[in-house]
Amino acid sequence: MARRLNKKILVFIDESGTAGDPDFMLGAVVVASRHAGMVGSAFIGLRNGSGGEAHAAEMKGETCRRLLRETRGALSDVPVVTLNVSASHHTGGRDEIYARGIVEAVKVATLRYGRITGLQSVGNVELILDRNGINETDAFRARMVSAQKTEGRFRGVSHIAALDSAAAPLLQMADLVAYARRWRDAGEIDARRLDLECGVSLL
Repeated sequence: MARRLNKKILVFIDESGTAGDPDFMLGAVVVASRHAGMVGSAFIGLRNGSGGEAHAAEMKGETCRRLLRETRGALSDVPVVTLNVSASHHTGGRDEIYARGIVEAVKVATLRYGRITGLQSVGNVELILDRNGINETDAFRARMVSAQKTEGRFRGVSHIAALDSAAAPLLQMADLVAYARRWRDAGEIDARRLDLECGVSLL
């Protein structure tokens, strides 16, 4: 009997730093499509009327961590994976490093989502990226199409879109997740507390 396809899963990814630099990293937020509106509304609502788009580089670390903690606390019964992936070990040109980092982040993040939800394999995945100068190029799209055919768990990705983060609260949340390793590196919080309190794992 053919395995039933799981309901749609959304993976939101934003980056911190520039592909090719030693501090380049990605932040991923994974959530079921049916829960995405709830999680995004909670995240925006907990900003306490700050208004505007959430950018970790323009906010105090404690403010960012409070947002992540409180969003997680408000939705403790909703399966969400938040993962920070260092992409500095990848080689090649900037666009290639970025693409390889995206593929790695999706593969690990969806594996973890499958573990917490009991899914043996995760398919029907929509990948949503923060629009930038790289992910709108034909070369990047070609790399993603190739990865969808050959790269293990990335083959579960059925659609890829690049959006303006101003219109996507969970891309803004992914921005905070992408920045999270910098708080660890600055001595503001250790990796264990970051995971326990904010739900952000460092890879």
